[in-house]
Amino acid sequence: KGMKRLEAYRSSLGVICTSHVGAYEADVASLLLSIGCSIALVASRKEDGVHVVMRSRGFDVATLAKSLGAGGGHKEAAVAIIREDVAKTRLPRLLRRIVKQIDANAEPLTQ
Repeated sequence: KGMKRLEAYRSSLGVICTSHVGAYEADVASLLLSIGCSIALVASRKEDGVHVVMRSRGFDVATLAKSLGAGGGHKEAAVAIIREDVAKTRLPRLLRRIVKQIDANAEPLTQ
């Protein structure tokens, strides 16, 4: 499902890829990097909020994760826990908002 829900964006940082799944977020994020994404953001709904697993090649996702709420990690591997109403949060919209925070000029590659 992670690949079926893939959205990709052209950015000055490379290709930013997003997806959302019910489980195996870290595996999907790593897969997205392995197929050529520079930054991967994979969201899922959990009891304590929306978790966004982040992986990158050279971009500081730990700082990004901290700016989004609880969370953190390493420069190229981090998790943000966003405390929003899990039932009402539209994951694709949330991920697009994070992409625009990374690069306001990012353009979609997929529809």
